[in-house]
Amino acid sequence: MKSPADGKEMPFLDHLEELRRVLIDCLIALAVGFGLAWIFSDRVLDLLIPRTMPGGAPVVFLGPADAFAARFKVALSMGLLIVLPFIFWRLWRFVVPGLLREERAFVLPAVVFSSLLFYCGGAFGLLVLVPVVMRILLGFGTEHMTPAIAVGHLLGFVLKLSLTCGLVFELPLVTTILTLVGVVSPEGLWAHWRHAVLVIFIVAALVTPGDGPSQLILGVPITILYFASVALSFGVRRRGRRAAARRDIGHIEETPS
Repeated sequence: MKSPADGKEMPFLDHLEELRRVLIDCLIALAVGFGLAWIFSDRVLDLLIPRTMPGGAPVVFLGPADAFAARFKVALSMGLLIVLPFIFWRLWRFVVPGLLREERAFVLPAVVFSSLLFYCGGAFGLLVLVPVVMRILLGFGTEHMTPAIAVGHLLGFVLKLSLTCGLVFELPLVTTILTLVGVVSPEGLWAHWRHAVLVIFIVAALVTPGDGPSQLILGVPITILYFASVALSFGVRRRGRRAAARRDIGHIEETPS
């Protein structure tokens, strides 16, 4: 792998040292984001709980440290969201030396695109999917079985769904990268779209309670993202061929007769 500074080949140990610096930078950024988010964590909890609990069901903490743990989880999640663009940028900078000159032009758009996709996925999970799933699950209660949810269980459930949606929404970017490195082809993605849709709805059933409404709410956007990924894959491959053709022409022109 080449050095980000001078483009020279890096020894294996230097490569590990660079990876260590990347991880340290990301952890420092996360610590700063956590510190900033902690200041507002109590207000975020007061806004989050009514949003995710239909019908105003009470949310309680059962142990002396549960309230602190809840604020810690919220602050850590918010801190990650605050510094996510920097983390993506730092990771992409680590990958850049292994890319071709034409592929490096994708780095800044990739940082922006990956951040936006994760934010959109997390917001979709929190604002759309979680309320629907909670309403369905709490609907299984009876007259003598009413909900009083522990705050730790609620936050774990909400964060899991939101994080899953954020990661799943990265599908177009992942497909683009895999196309760039030649792992997948747009023809293959298109040829197996029926299998992909089946897998998507199976995953949606596993992530959600498995009922029709919540499965559709998660499965349909992911299916749309899959077809968008196929279109992006065709575009990336077409651009790569044009860049290769320009390189070949330039090489021919530079070759002495």
